[in-house]
Amino acid sequence: MGGKAKKTAPVDSKPKKTAQDDTKAKKGAQDTPKPAETPAQALFGKWTGKTPVTLLNEFVQKNTGWHKPEYLMHGGPNSYNCTIRLSKSDKKQPAPISVHFKPEATDSTLLKHKTSLEARHVAATFVLHRLRSDTNLHRMLPPMHREYWLDLEKLRQVNTSEWVYVADPFAAKIAREKHFEERAVKQAKRREQAVRAEAGHKEELLPPAQRRRWEEMAEIGMSERHRETVEAVVRTWTTNWGVTDNSSETGGDPGARQALIKQGFREVHVDEALEHTTTREQALDWLCVHVPEDDLPQQVMQRAYRASATVVTSDERALSVQLAAKRLARAGFPTSKCKIMVGQKLDEQPDMPDALSAAEASAAHTMLSQLCERSLPPVSDVDEDSVRAGVDDEVQMLDAIYAGEDRVSRPNAYQINVDLRPPEAQLCASDAQLVFWLPPGLAYPEHLPAVALVSDQMPAYLKLHVARQLNMQLNNDGMPVLFEAVSLAEQMVEEWLQNPPLLAGLLGAMAPEQIKPTAVKTVKRNAQKKKVHVQDTQRLCAEFGKLQVNTEYQRMQKARDALPAAAQQEHIAQLVADSRCVVVAGATGCGKTTQVPQFILDQALKSGEYVNIVCTQPRRISAIGVAARVASERAEDINAQRGGSVVGYAVRGESRQSRDTRLLFCTTGVLLRMLVSTPDLETVTHVVCDEVHERSVDSDLLLVLLRQCLQRNKRLRVVLMSATA
Repeated sequence: MGGKAKKTAPVDSKPKKTAQDDTKAKKGAQDTPKPAETPAQALFGKWTGKTPVTLLNEFVQKNTGWHKPEYLMHGGPNSYNCTIRLSKSDKKQPAPISVHFKPEATDSTLLKHKTSLEARHVAATFVLHRLRSDTNLHRMLPPMHREYWLDLEKLRQVNTSEWVYVADPFAAKIAREKHFEERAVKQAKRREQAVRAEAGHKEELLPPAQRRRWEEMAEIGMSERHRETVEAVVRTWTTNWGVTDNSSETGGDPGARQALIKQGFREVHVDEALEHTTTREQALDWLCVHVPEDDLPQQVMQRAYRASATVVTSDERALSVQLAAKRLARAGFPTSKCKIMVGQKLDEQPDMPDALSAAEASAAHTMLSQLCERSLPPVSDVDEDSVRAGVDDEVQMLDAIYAGEDRVSRPNAYQINVDLRPPEAQLCASDAQLVFWLPPGLAYPEHLPAVALVSDQMPAYLKLHVARQLNMQLNNDGMPVLFEAVSLAEQMVEEWLQNPPLLAGLLGAMAPEQIKPTAVKTVKRNAQKKKVHVQDTQRLCAEFGKLQVNTEYQRMQKARDALPAAAQQEHIAQLVADSRCVVVAGATGCGKTTQVPQFILDQALKSGEYVNIVCTQPRRISAIGVAARVASERAEDINAQRGGSVVGYAVRGESRQSRDTRLLFCTTGVLLRMLVSTPDLETVTHVVCDEVHERSVDSDLLLVLLRQCLQRNKRLRVVLMSATA
């Protein structure tokens, strides 16, 4: 049979899938449940690197002796918080050393977390940052913890403590505890030294080297008079104190200034000492010799040392003089000088009622006059009852001003005490008082009383310095000065104490040679006043030249130039220079009140002539207001002045003027009182009477007195200003 065999098709082992089969497969896949997400996957997502806890465990394992970190969980669900305690075993320590770490919250990470795992990793990141902040370990952290690391890095820039960010927290803890223990020991030692110093052992405050030097010094006992003589010789025995012609500069020791200030010397005294010396030892010797005893630091004073001694006597008169001298010595005067002066004054007026208080006041007035180098006012027959009545009224006014403060007291008829309370007291002692002495025969307020600063806590030479400055700046204008003196002292006392007198010119707190019993002759006094006037005028003229470039002054000058009176400046100034009496008439608002006095002042300052202008106003408020306006036009603040304003004012019960005041606005009554005390107005060059068209008894009387004064004072010029012709 010869037929061909039939070829059969290959059989497919896998049957073909149909659309129905695909649908069934998808349905089966949906029915199969997915595996549950672990907490780590929920926290880190697809992060496959090391976690903060793993990195911390690896770092701890690399350090020998460190124990496994302890994770201390706090709180509950949604408010978990974790702290970590690291510990280490040390053979030198009886027990393991432990350090606790508590994470800090930042802008990106809070302290409360939803799960304990999240809190654990945040705490591990915080510890890693504390231990490895000097590395780039944050690049190995998950994104969330990397951001927390960067926030902590910002906090590290603020926290500069050397104990916090270290690789070995255990060594840092030991060093810190040791530091605190040493500091506590030093503080306890200083407290013990301070207690011993208060008990009189001043050498306890000295450094060890200086203490040994102090203990080796010889001690000599002598009388007070002999001691003053020896000290005067020591102060003047040499002029260079180690400074030679070959010295390139003084103060060769760069650390001498701070070292001496640290020992308790005043900065101004240290600077003065370094100008006379080259080394720290020389400067210390210079200071110990020149600084008054009651201003020396405690550590350079002898044990249980007292600068003066008290002698008790059975003589009643001598005892009274001694007590009075002791009270005066609280103002800074030498006790020996006070005894002599009180005894002399008591012999001059033995039968006067309360003779001791009167002698004390007279002695204080004499010594303060000599301290300020001014002559004593003439003793005349004054109406004591009238003076006392005026003083009583002024004391009552002070009581009303300081109502409820209990600041004013009056121990006797010749003395008034007022507590001094500066607004920002730093150098002024808390027990400081201003004491006013009004001795019998003093025509107050035509003549100034004696004013001094009294305190038991301040050096004598500083109290005398304040008293001198205060008495020199008080205005002798015939007006009551008690309130003015208190206000001036409270404003200026801190500045005066910050600038004490040079020590090179002092002999102790105040040597008796500085107070001479003889009065200054009139010729010498006038020559001295003339010299002072010339010096002040030259200084004020120089300051006026500098004022021309002041921006505020230039701005005010433009406003002044816009006034109608500005066009007549040269004409008015020339008329005043050529005529002794000038009448200026101008409509209201033309600027005559504020500009005419300035025309005269500017002309004098430009030519370098001495000028002192008094401008009267009919009312108190106008005097104050015009003075404030004129001061602002000259770039001055009259209400904030501290003793250097050219413009001032004086009204009843209030005054703003100083040694530099050359344009004084006052009421008519104030000028009348000035004419009573100084009828010729010797120190006044110009009197400007404003608003003379407003006739009154005071203004008419003033014109009569000024007409008589023109006949006696050939230098005086009078300007009458009126709104009507």
